[in-house]
Amino acid sequence: MPAKINPEVQNFCLLAATPRKSIDEIEQAYMGCRIVAKTCMGTNHALFHRRAFDVCIVDEASQITLPTALGPLLLARKFVLVGDHYQLPPLVQNRAALEGGLDVSLFRQLSEEHPEAVATLAKQYRMCEEIMSLSNTLIYDGQLQCGNDEVARRTLAIGDMAGLQDFRSDASTVCGSYCWLADVLAPSRKVVYANTDPIGAPAFESLTSGKNITNAVEATLSAHMVLRLLRLGVPGRNIGVITLYRSQLALIRHVFKTAGIGAEVEIDSADRFQGRDKECIILSMVRSNEQGVVGELLRDWRRVNVAFTRAKSKLVVLGSRRTLVNNELLARFLGLVDERGWVVDLPRTAGEGHGFGCGSQSTSLPESTPSPTKRSGVMRLVNSSPRKIVPGGTPTRILQPSASAGNRSPAKGGDTTRRGLKAPGKIIKGQSTTMRKGMVGALKEQLAMEIFEDLTADDFSPTVKMGNISG
Repeated sequence: MPAKINPEVQNFCLLAATPRKSIDEIEQAYMGCRIVAKTCMGTNHALFHRRAFDVCIVDEASQITLPTALGPLLLARKFVLVGDHYQLPPLVQNRAALEGGLDVSLFRQLSEEHPEAVATLAKQYRMCEEIMSLSNTLIYDGQLQCGNDEVARRTLAIGDMAGLQDFRSDASTVCGSYCWLADVLAPSRKVVYANTDPIGAPAFESLTSGKNITNAVEATLSAHMVLRLLRLGVPGRNIGVITLYRSQLALIRHVFKTAGIGAEVEIDSADRFQGRDKECIILSMVRSNEQGVVGELLRDWRRVNVAFTRAKSKLVVLGSRRTLVNNELLARFLGLVDERGWVVDLPRTAGEGHGFGCGSQSTSLPESTPSPTKRSGVMRLVNSSPRKIVPGGTPTRILQPSASAGNRSPAKGGDTTRRGLKAPGKIIKGQSTTMRKGMVGALKEQLAMEIFEDLTADDFSPTVKMGNISG
């Protein structure tokens, strides 16, 4: 469909679904094109029964299972696989298939068994030098380079520079003598690790509906930053918010809708951001607990690598140092940002408002309890079944509705190695329920529906391109 084709090349494309008036027109369209683009699963089209190609190029080949990749390769004399097996592997949810190695792509197998056939594309044209240095140090052993000086010096463009001074004028009434927003969002700070530990217990993760991990403070802080970026003149389409947890996605979307942030600010998982980028990325790490439990998702170094490499000009990472330091890769990341002075310890009042619709409202998330990794006595385990006790902690602070908030709907949207096996997610059944009166019931239903939409959304389909060198 035309909407999925870059506007710059649409005029040069012949779409297979375009109606044609005669057999001759069909023949010319199918047999006359030198380059044919198709997904790997679409090679059963009639065209491929009649033609052979000189070269087959498979993009994002490191995300495709071997059987899926073999189909298009058989239609050409030569093939080129393009990908990065240091990022996300093929998605395989069946345990037996995982144990059998289905998550190992053909791209990875050939890269490891025939290194002489690998051409490393070391120059990248997305990230500024500071952002690139994270993955370059942690993952790629210093092989990456910025394509040119313009890319290396890339800085987030601020349309209203006077807005930065407004932060400092707000500081006396909101932040005291220091405004964390001004510090975190300064364009000169291209990588920022915002440490939530000084906020204390309110910044701990919670269990929503008894099983979904969320972090309300990180969702609120993300909204504060996005609202300020918009006020500074950064277009919403240039801002992205990433988290690795689907339940956190639903919470952030709800908070953003409440704050009046439009759908042009994209909120999605690292998996769905792979292959794409934004000028500014805010990354919510979610996990924060007294036990220091990081969880399976954050132990997947390839997924973390994807999250770290989506920003072009500015990357802000929200997380708990006390928790994340218990993972080897993330501990190295924390050491790196410490060494370079990229850490901002957020003040205890960081979740409170900075004006224009961001006041603090004390409320509890629906059926939300601190994670069982906390030793707060709020949840006890009896015969392996959790029994909830009424919490006596500080209420979670979230955003109040903004005056500018309309009836906007939120945008709809491993290390899956054999060691770090992640069981398939359970899909929530769409049974109709009676909404409870009040905010708690409405918010619970909203979160459940948005998590369901995330789980059932279409997955990314890699593209295969085939062509003839000569007519």
